[in-house]
Amino acid sequence: PPPRPPARAAPAARAVPAGRAALDPVADGSAGDADEVATALAAAGFETVQVVGTTASGEVATTVGVGVAVPGGCVFGGVAPDAVTLEAGGPIADGGCLEMPAH
Repeated sequence: PPPRPPARAAPAARAVPAGRAALDPVADGSAGDADEVATALAAAGFETVQVVGTTASGEVATTVGVGVAVPGGCVFGGVAPDAVTLEAGGPIADGGCLEMPAH
C-alpha cells in the first residue's frame, strides 16, 4: 500500500492510546469478531469506525482490521486474539481509514 501522509498524523497519534485501551480487553486470547471490536470502539467514544472481519474471499479473518477517523487523520491497525496493533496516519485515497482486505 502507498504510504500515508505523515504531516497529518501527529494529532491523530494522540488517539492511539485511547484506541488501544478500548481494544485491549477484546484481545483476551479468544477470537474476537468485527462486531465486538466496533462495539468496544463505539463505547470508548469513537464515532467513525470501520472494521473488517473477513478476508477478501469472505472467510473469517484471524485479525479484525480497524480504521477510525479521528481529528487530524486516522487510527488504523488490527485486533488479533492476543494483540492489538494500532498506528496513526492520514486517510487513504478514498478518504476512508481502512483499506479493503487483500487476496
